[in-house]
Amino acid sequence: MKIKLYPPFDRLAQAELSLPLKHEQNVADVLNAITSQYPDLKEYINVDGDTYKPDIVILRAGRAVAPKESVCDTDVLDVFLPIMGG
Repeated sequence: MKIKLYPPFDRLAQAELSLPLKHEQNVADVLNAITSQYPDLKEYINVDGDTYKPDIVILRAGRAVAPKESVCDTDVLDVFLPIMGG
């Protein structure tokens, strides 16, 4: 599967990562795998039960996904900070 990291996460790893999935996994499993490969991401990308800590947005096909949702090898996850304005 592919994981696309947007600023500022792309500076701590590659902008696009590939992670082969050998069996069914969920979003939390994928995030744990990439933070194991890129420890600098751990400060910014964490899963706490059913939420992401700190607040991050993870989309699959333009729809927000929860940590426990299943993913497959053909999925693409987009990881970025929430958009804020003022």
